[in-house]
Amino acid sequence: MKDSFRLSMDVIESQTKINFGDPILFLGSCFSEEIGNQAILSGLDATSNVFGTIFHPRPLGQLLLDAIHSEKEVESIKKDDLFFHWGSSGKIYALTSNNLKKRIIQEREALKDKLGKAKFLFITFGSAFAYRHLESDKLVANCHKQAGNTFQKELSEIKDLVDFWQGIIRNLINFNSNLQIVFTVSPVRHLKDGYVENNLGKACLIQVISELTKNQNCSYFPAYELVMDDLRDYRFYKKDLIHPNELAIDYVWNFFCKTYLPKEIVDVCEQVKQIKLGRNHIPLYPESKKVLENKIIMVQKEKNLSVNHPTIKWWLSILF
Repeated sequence: MKDSFRLSMDVIESQTKINFGDPILFLGSCFSEEIGNQAILSGLDATSNVFGTIFHPRPLGQLLLDAIHSEKEVESIKKDDLFFHWGSSGKIYALTSNNLKKRIIQEREALKDKLGKAKFLFITFGSAFAYRHLESDKLVANCHKQAGNTFQKELSEIKDLVDFWQGIIRNLINFNSNLQIVFTVSPVRHLKDGYVENNLGKACLIQVISELTKNQNCSYFPAYELVMDDLRDYRFYKKDLIHPNELAIDYVWNFFCKTYLPKEIVDVCEQVKQIKLGRNHIPLYPESKKVLENKIIMVQKEKNLSVNHPTIKWWLSILF
Protein backbone atom coordinates (compact mmCIF):
# COMPACT_ATOMS: atom_id res chain seq x y z
CA MET A 1 0.00 0.00 0.00
CA LYS A 2 1.29 3.44 -0.92
CA ASP A 3 2.00 5.92 1.87
CA SER A 4 0.53 8.76 -0.16
CA PHE A 5 -3.16 9.36 -0.91
CA ARG A 6 -2.40 10.55 -4.42
CA LEU A 7 -0.64 9.24 -7.47
CA SER A 8 2.26 11.23 -8.88
CA MET A 9 3.92 11.06 -12.27
CA ASP A 10 7.61 10.51 -12.82
CA VAL A 11 9.51 13.12 -14.79
CA ILE A 12 11.04 11.80 -18.01
CA GLU A 13 13.70 14.35 -18.85
CA SER A 14 14.02 15.47 -22.44
CA GLN A 15 17.41 14.75 -23.99
CA THR A 16 17.16 18.09 -25.78
CA LYS A 17 17.12 20.99 -23.32
CA ILE A 18 15.88 24.58 -23.50
CA ASN A 19 18.33 27.28 -22.47
CA PHE A 20 18.02 31.06 -22.33
CA GLY A 21 18.12 32.38 -25.88
CA ASP A 22 16.67 29.22 -27.46
CA PRO A 23 13.58 30.29 -29.48
CA ILE A 24 10.47 28.29 -28.53
CA LEU A 25 6.87 28.54 -29.73
CA PHE A 26 3.57 27.70 -28.03
CA LEU A 27 0.48 27.34 -30.21
CA GLY A 28 -3.02 26.01 -29.64
CA SER A 29 -5.55 26.20 -26.84
CA CYS A 30 -5.75 28.66 -23.95
CA PHE A 31 -3.77 26.21 -21.79
CA SER A 32 -0.90 26.50 -24.25
CA GLU A 33 -1.06 30.25 -23.71
CA GLU A 34 -0.89 29.81 -19.92
CA ILE A 35 2.29 27.73 -20.11
CA GLY A 36 3.72 29.99 -22.79
CA ASN A 37 3.19 33.00 -20.55
CA GLN A 38 5.04 31.22 -17.74
CA ALA A 39 7.97 30.73 -20.11
CA ILE A 40 7.93 34.42 -21.06
CA LEU A 41 7.77 35.44 -17.40
CA SER A 42 10.76 33.20 -16.69
CA GLY A 43 12.98 34.94 -19.22
CA LEU A 44 12.91 32.32 -21.98
CA ASP A 45 12.78 33.35 -25.63
CA ALA A 46 9.17 32.24 -25.99
CA THR A 47 6.30 33.26 -28.25
CA SER A 48 2.75 32.30 -27.35
CA ASN A 49 -0.37 32.04 -29.56
CA VAL A 50 0.34 34.81 -32.05
CA PHE A 51 -3.05 34.14 -33.71
CA GLY A 52 -4.88 33.72 -30.40
CA THR A 53 -6.30 30.51 -28.97
CA ILE A 54 -7.13 27.80 -31.50
CA PHE A 55 -8.69 24.62 -30.14
CA HIS A 56 -9.08 22.29 -33.09
CA PRO A 57 -6.10 20.56 -34.79
CA ARG A 58 -7.26 21.32 -38.35
CA PRO A 59 -7.25 25.15 -38.37
CA LEU A 60 -4.16 25.04 -36.14
CA GLY A 61 -2.29 22.98 -38.70
CA GLN A 62 -3.54 25.17 -41.55
CA LEU A 63 -2.16 28.19 -39.73
CA LEU A 64 1.31 26.58 -39.78
CA LEU A 65 1.03 25.68 -43.47
CA ASP A 66 -0.04 29.22 -44.39
CA ALA A 67 2.95 30.62 -42.50
CA ILE A 68 5.53 28.23 -43.98
CA HIS A 69 4.33 28.78 -47.55
CA SER A 70 3.76 32.56 -47.16
CA GLU A 71 0.10 32.27 -48.12
CA LYS A 72 -1.26 35.64 -49.34
CA GLU A 73 -4.96 34.76 -49.51
CA VAL A 74 -7.00 35.97 -46.53
CA GLU A 75 -10.70 35.31 -46.10
CA SER A 76 -12.39 37.90 -43.92
CA ILE A 77 -15.76 38.06 -42.18
CA LYS A 78 -17.46 41.22 -40.98
CA LYS A 79 -19.07 41.47 -37.55
CA ASP A 80 -20.64 44.86 -36.79
CA ASP A 81 -17.92 47.36 -37.79
CA LEU A 82 -14.95 44.97 -37.48
CA PHE A 83 -13.33 42.42 -39.79
CA PHE A 84 -12.11 39.01 -38.59
CA HIS A 85 -10.41 35.97 -40.11
CA TRP A 86 -11.79 32.42 -40.11
CA GLY A 87 -8.33 31.03 -39.37
CA SER A 88 -7.65 32.95 -36.16
CA SER A 89 -9.30 33.96 -32.91
CA GLY A 90 -11.00 37.29 -32.20
CA LYS A 91 -7.59 38.58 -31.10
CA ILE A 92 -6.83 39.33 -34.77
CA TYR A 93 -9.13 42.00 -36.23
CA ALA A 94 -9.12 45.25 -38.19
CA LEU A 95 -11.42 48.12 -39.17
CA THR A 96 -11.17 47.28 -42.88
CA SER A 97 -10.82 44.10 -44.89
CA ASN A 98 -7.61 45.38 -46.49
CA ASN A 99 -6.03 46.21 -43.13
CA LEU A 100 -6.97 42.76 -41.84
CA LYS A 101 -5.28 41.15 -44.84
CA LYS A 102 -2.11 43.19 -44.23
CA ARG A 103 -2.07 42.19 -40.56
CA ILE A 104 -2.65 38.48 -41.24
CA ILE A 105 0.13 38.38 -43.86
CA GLN A 106 2.44 40.25 -41.49
CA GLU A 107 1.72 37.79 -38.67
CA ARG A 108 2.24 34.83 -41.02
CA GLU A 109 5.65 36.14 -42.06
CA ALA A 110 6.62 36.73 -38.42
CA LEU A 111 5.53 33.19 -37.52
CA LYS A 112 7.45 31.80 -40.51
CA ASP A 113 10.59 33.54 -39.29
CA LYS A 114 10.12 32.16 -35.76
CA LEU A 115 9.44 28.63 -37.06
CA GLY A 116 12.67 28.76 -39.04
CA LYS A 117 14.68 29.59 -35.92
CA ALA A 118 12.73 27.67 -33.24
CA LYS A 119 14.27 24.86 -31.23
CA PHE A 120 10.92 23.67 -29.86
CA LEU A 121 7.32 23.95 -31.04
CA PHE A 122 4.72 23.08 -28.39
CA ILE A 123 1.31 22.26 -29.88
CA THR A 124 -1.74 21.94 -27.62
CA PHE A 125 -4.90 20.35 -29.02
CA GLY A 126 -8.05 21.44 -27.21
CA SER A 127 -11.01 19.72 -28.84
CA ALA A 128 -11.75 17.23 -31.63
CA PHE A 129 -15.13 18.90 -32.25
CA ALA A 130 -15.02 21.37 -35.11
CA TYR A 131 -17.34 23.90 -36.73
CA ARG A 132 -17.63 23.74 -40.50
CA HIS A 133 -18.62 26.96 -42.27
CA LEU A 134 -21.25 25.71 -44.69
CA GLU A 135 -20.76 28.34 -47.38
CA SER A 136 -16.98 27.86 -47.69
CA ASP A 137 -16.97 24.19 -46.53
CA LYS A 138 -14.01 24.93 -44.24
CA LEU A 139 -13.37 24.13 -40.59
CA VAL A 140 -12.94 27.44 -38.80
CA ALA A 141 -10.77 28.42 -35.86
CA ASN A 142 -13.47 30.70 -34.48
CA CYS A 143 -17.11 31.35 -35.38
CA HIS A 144 -16.81 35.08 -34.55
CA LYS A 145 -20.38 35.15 -33.21
CA GLN A 146 -21.93 34.49 -36.62
CA ALA A 147 -25.37 32.84 -36.88
CA GLY A 148 -25.35 29.25 -35.69
CA ASN A 149 -27.20 27.98 -38.76
CA THR A 150 -24.22 28.94 -40.95
CA PHE A 151 -22.11 26.21 -39.32
CA GLN A 152 -22.22 22.48 -38.86
CA LYS A 153 -20.71 20.96 -35.71
CA GLU A 154 -18.84 17.70 -36.26
CA LEU A 155 -16.44 15.30 -34.55
CA SER A 156 -13.32 14.92 -36.66
CA GLU A 157 -12.22 11.45 -37.73
CA ILE A 158 -9.02 10.22 -36.11
CA LYS A 159 -7.55 9.02 -39.41
CA ASP A 160 -8.28 12.34 -41.13
CA LEU A 161 -6.48 14.29 -38.41
CA VAL A 162 -3.52 11.88 -38.36
CA ASP A 163 -3.12 12.06 -42.15
CA PHE A 164 -3.45 15.85 -42.16
CA TRP A 165 -0.90 16.33 -39.38
CA GLN A 166 1.58 13.88 -40.89
CA GLY A 167 1.73 16.33 -43.78
CA ILE A 168 2.14 19.28 -41.39
CA ILE A 169 5.04 17.54 -39.63
CA ARG A 170 6.78 16.81 -42.95
CA ASN A 171 6.44 20.47 -43.93
CA LEU A 172 7.77 21.65 -40.57
CA ILE A 173 10.81 19.35 -40.59
CA ASN A 174 11.60 20.18 -44.21
CA PHE A 175 11.50 23.85 -43.23
CA ASN A 176 13.49 23.44 -39.98
CA SER A 177 15.21 20.06 -39.62
CA ASN A 178 16.31 20.81 -36.04
CA LEU A 179 12.80 21.55 -34.79
CA GLN A 180 11.50 19.47 -31.88
CA ILE A 181 7.69 19.19 -31.94
CA VAL A 182 5.98 18.49 -28.63
CA PHE A 183 2.27 17.70 -28.56
CA THR A 184 0.01 18.16 -25.54
CA VAL A 185 -3.71 17.82 -24.86
CA SER A 186 -5.41 20.65 -22.99
CA PRO A 187 -6.90 19.68 -19.60
CA VAL A 188 -9.52 22.41 -20.04
CA ARG A 189 -12.95 20.77 -20.20
CA HIS A 190 -15.13 21.62 -23.22
CA LEU A 191 -18.39 21.08 -21.37
CA LYS A 192 -20.41 23.05 -23.90
CA ASP A 193 -19.95 19.98 -26.09
CA GLY A 194 -21.36 17.83 -23.26
CA TYR A 195 -19.70 15.74 -20.54
CA VAL A 196 -19.57 12.53 -22.56
CA GLU A 197 -18.67 14.39 -25.73
CA ASN A 198 -15.80 16.20 -23.99
CA ASN A 199 -14.25 12.89 -22.96
CA LEU A 200 -14.82 11.45 -26.41
CA GLY A 201 -13.09 14.44 -27.98
CA LYS A 202 -10.11 14.23 -25.64
CA ALA A 203 -9.78 10.49 -26.32
CA CYS A 204 -9.70 11.21 -30.07
CA LEU A 205 -6.95 13.79 -29.60
CA ILE A 206 -4.86 11.41 -27.50
CA GLN A 207 -5.17 8.72 -30.18
CA VAL A 208 -4.14 11.18 -32.88
CA ILE A 209 -1.08 12.28 -30.92
CA SER A 210 -0.18 8.66 -30.17
CA GLU A 211 0.24 8.14 -33.93
CA LEU A 212 2.02 11.45 -34.56
CA THR A 213 4.64 10.91 -31.85
CA LYS A 214 5.94 7.88 -33.77
CA ASN A 215 7.76 10.46 -35.91
CA GLN A 216 11.39 11.01 -34.96
CA ASN A 217 11.20 14.71 -34.06
CA CYS A 218 7.88 14.43 -32.18
CA SER A 219 7.08 13.73 -28.52
CA TYR A 220 4.33 14.15 -25.93
CA PHE A 221 4.13 16.25 -22.77
CA PRO A 222 1.50 14.94 -20.30
CA ALA A 223 -0.20 18.21 -19.32
CA TYR A 224 -3.63 16.56 -19.56
CA GLU A 225 -2.64 13.63 -17.35
CA LEU A 226 -0.96 15.87 -14.78
CA VAL A 227 -4.20 17.74 -14.15
CA MET A 228 -6.72 14.94 -14.68
CA ASP A 229 -4.86 11.99 -13.10
CA ASP A 230 -2.23 13.49 -10.82
CA LEU A 231 -3.99 16.53 -9.29
CA ARG A 232 -7.54 15.27 -10.08
CA ASP A 233 -9.32 17.60 -7.67
CA TYR A 234 -11.61 20.63 -8.05
CA ARG A 235 -9.30 22.56 -5.72
CA PHE A 236 -7.08 22.98 -8.76
CA TYR A 237 -9.74 24.61 -10.94
CA LYS A 238 -11.03 28.14 -11.23
CA LYS A 239 -14.54 29.05 -10.11
CA ASP A 240 -15.96 27.88 -13.43
CA LEU A 241 -14.68 24.36 -12.60
CA ILE A 242 -13.46 24.13 -16.19
CA HIS A 243 -10.13 25.96 -16.37
CA PRO A 244 -7.10 24.94 -14.23
CA ASN A 245 -6.27 27.59 -11.63
CA GLU A 246 -2.95 29.18 -10.74
CA LEU A 247 -1.93 26.28 -8.48
CA ALA A 248 -2.48 23.76 -11.27
CA ILE A 249 -0.66 25.89 -13.84
CA ASP A 250 2.31 26.31 -11.49
CA TYR A 251 2.36 22.55 -10.91
CA VAL A 252 2.41 21.78 -14.64
CA TRP A 253 4.98 24.52 -15.23
CA ASN A 254 7.31 23.05 -12.58
CA PHE A 255 6.95 19.64 -14.23
CA PHE A 256 7.72 21.32 -17.58
CA CYS A 257 10.88 22.87 -16.13
CA LYS A 258 12.09 19.53 -14.78
CA THR A 259 11.46 17.97 -18.18
CA TYR A 260 12.98 20.53 -20.53
CA LEU A 261 15.26 22.93 -18.62
CA PRO A 262 18.81 22.25 -17.42
CA LYS A 263 18.82 22.00 -13.62
CA GLU A 264 21.23 24.94 -13.31
CA ILE A 265 18.79 27.47 -14.84
CA VAL A 266 15.54 26.42 -13.12
CA ASP A 267 16.27 28.58 -10.08
CA VAL A 268 17.40 31.45 -12.33
CA CYS A 269 14.07 31.30 -14.17
CA GLU A 270 12.24 31.67 -10.86
CA GLN A 271 14.39 34.68 -9.92
CA VAL A 272 13.67 36.31 -13.28
CA LYS A 273 9.96 35.66 -12.80
CA GLN A 274 9.95 37.31 -9.38
CA ILE A 275 11.81 40.35 -10.70
CA LYS A 276 9.32 40.75 -13.56
CA LEU A 277 6.35 40.38 -11.21
CA GLY A 278 7.98 42.89 -8.87
CA ARG A 279 8.27 45.38 -11.72
CA ASN A 280 4.55 45.06 -12.35
CA HIS A 281 3.65 45.53 -8.69
CA ILE A 282 2.25 48.95 -7.73
CA PRO A 283 3.34 49.75 -4.15
CA LEU A 284 1.00 51.48 -1.73
CA TYR A 285 3.68 54.03 -0.77
CA PRO A 286 5.96 54.40 -3.83
CA GLU A 287 8.01 57.22 -2.26
CA SER A 288 8.91 55.30 0.89
CA LYS A 289 12.53 54.51 1.67
CA LYS A 290 11.86 50.76 1.80
CA VAL A 291 10.27 50.71 -1.67
CA LEU A 292 13.17 52.67 -3.16
CA GLU A 293 15.69 50.33 -1.51
CA ASN A 294 13.85 47.30 -2.89
CA LYS A 295 13.95 48.82 -6.39
CA ILE A 296 17.72 49.23 -6.14
CA ILE A 297 18.09 45.63 -4.96
CA MET A 298 15.94 44.35 -7.86
CA VAL A 299 17.91 46.36 -10.43
CA GLN A 300 21.16 44.95 -9.04
CA LYS A 301 19.78 41.40 -9.14
CA GLU A 302 18.77 41.90 -12.75
CA LYS A 303 22.24 43.15 -13.65
CA ASN A 304 23.92 40.21 -11.91
CA LEU A 305 21.68 37.68 -13.65
CA SER A 306 22.25 39.35 -17.01
CA VAL A 307 26.03 39.10 -16.59
CA ASN A 308 25.83 35.33 -16.06
CA HIS A 309 22.97 34.78 -18.52
CA PRO A 310 23.12 37.52 -21.19
CA THR A 311 20.36 35.94 -23.33
CA ILE A 312 17.62 36.28 -20.70
CA LYS A 313 14.57 37.99 -22.23
CA TRP A 314 13.61 40.74 -19.80
CA TRP A 315 10.71 42.29 -21.69
CA LEU A 316 7.24 41.49 -20.42
CA SER A 317 4.77 40.91 -23.25
CA ILE A 318 1.83 39.37 -21.41
CA LEU A 319 -1.17 40.93 -19.71
CA PHE A 320 -2.16 40.47 -16.07
